Amino acid sequence: MSWVFWIAGCAWISGAELRRATCEDLSGPGCTDSDPVEADTDTDTDTDTDTDADTDTDADSDADADTDAPADCFVDGDGDGFGAIPTQSSLPCPRGEVASPGDCDDSNGEIWPGRPELCDGIDADCSGGSDRNLVSRGSVTYGTDLQAALDALDPAPVQVCPGTYDGPLFVSADVVVEGRPDSLGVRPVTGRVVLQSPALAVELGDLVIDAVQGGVGRGLLVSMDSSIRLERVAVRNGEGSVGAGVWLQSGSSATVLDCEITGNTAADSGGGLYANYTVSVDIQRTSFEGNYAPFGGGLHLRGPGSFTLTDVMLTANSVDTDGGGLFHEGPADLVATRLIAASNGAQRGQSVFVAGGSATFVNATVGPHEPSFDGAVSLSGAAGAHLVDAGTFDSNASGALSLLEGEVSVLGADFGPTLPNIPDVRLPGGTYTWEGCDFACTVAGCACP
Repeated sequence: MSWVFWIAGCAWISGAELRRATCEDLSGPGCTDSDPVEADTDTDTDTDTDTDADTDTDADSDADADTDAPADCFVDGDGDGFGAIPTQSSLPCPRGEVASPGDCDDSNGEIWPGRPELCDGIDADCSGGSDRNLVSRGSVTYGTDLQAALDALDPAPVQVCPGTYDGPLFVSADVVVEGRPDSLGVRPVTGRVVLQSPALAVELGDLVIDAVQGGVGRGLLVSMDSSIRLERVAVRNGEGSVGAGVWLQSGSSATVLDCEITGNTAADSGGGLYANYTVSVDIQRTSFEGNYAPFGGGLHLRGPGSFTLTDVMLTANSVDTDGGGLFHEGPADLVATRLIAASNGAQRGQSVFVAGGSATFVNATVGPHEPSFDGAVSLSGAAGAHLVDAGTFDSNASGALSLLEGEVSVLGADFGPTLPNIPDVRLPGGTYTWEGCDFACTVAGCACP
C-alpha cells in the first residue's frame, strides 16, 4: 500500500520520497549507503576505508568498507603482454591495455615477469635479483650447467655469470666463453678445462680456472693443433706432470693477455705454462707467481715457432735445477720486452735459463735475487747470439748474467744502481764487472767496444 500525504502549503510527497529523505543520516529503517564506491574518480564526502587501486578520495567518518575491486587493466607500453600503470578500464581490456601487471620496464619488450633469465646483467624477469650462478648461450639459459652450454650446438658465445662451476669441463667444438664479472670485479670460478679434440679454436675471457674445483688436475689442457686465446683469465692451483697451469700441446698456438698464472705445481717441467713444439706463443701483461717445477717454474718454452713476452712478470717461482721463472729450450728464439723478474729460485738461472736458440731482452728489470749457484739470467746454447738492450740488473746476489755458451751483447743496460750484483757477469773462466759502458762477452771474457 502506498500513502500520499498532503501538508498545507507543501507539495505532495510519496512514501518512497519520504523514506529517501529520512535516510540522509542513515537512521531510517531499510536504509543503505547510497555511495557504493567503485573504480571511479569521484570525490565523495564520506571516508570509507579505501583499499583498492582506484583514484577516488573518500572523506567521511563512517565505518563502511570501500567495495571497489583492484584495477582490471594496465597500460602495456612495450607490447610484451605485461603492463605497469593501472587504468579505469574494465575487462575485456581495450587495445594497448592488458590484464597482467608487474612489468618493471614497460619501455622494453624483452623485460617482463617470468621471462627466462640470461647472463647479461639485465633483470629480465623483474625479480629484482642478480644473475649469479647462471650460464646462458644465445637466448637459452642453462642454470649452473656450464658443461651443457659448452656442448650446445649454438654459434653464440657462452656467457658465465659470477659463481662457482665445478669441473673438469670438456670442450669438443670451437667456442667463445665470456665471463661477466660483477660490479666489484668478481669473476666466475670454474674447474679445470680440457680441450679434448684437436684443431679447436677457443677463447676464454674473464674467468678464474681453479683446478681444485671438481678434483685436482691440470688447469687448462690445449689439444694438438688448436688455438687458444686467454684474456683476463686466472689459472690457479693446477697439478700435473708438465704444464700444471697450462699445457700447450704440439702444433698449438696461444695468445695470453692480462692473465694471472699462480700457485701451480708440475712434477716434471713448466709449473705455470708448458709449451711443447708450438707454432707461436704470445704473452702480454701477464704475471707468473708462486709456481713450481723441477725445470721452468713459471714457464717452459720448447721447440720451434716463436715465443714473445711483453710486460711479463716472473716472481717467486722456483725449481730444483734450472730456470726458476723461465726455462727456454729452443731452438726457437725468445724476445722478451720489459720483463720484470725478481725473487725466483733456482740453481742456475734464477729468473731465466736459456738452453737453446737466442734470447733478446729489451728494457728488462731483473733483481733482487738471493744467493745461488749461478746468475739471475743464465745464457747457454753454443749457437746462441744473445742481446740485452737496455734494462736494469740490480741486487742479484749470485750475479746478474751468466754466460755458459755462445755470446752476448749488452747495450745501454745499468748494473747495480742500488746494490751491486755479485758479480755483474759470470763466465766459465772468471767474472766481469761492469765498467759503465756497452760491452760484449764470449765464454773467454768481456770487453767494451
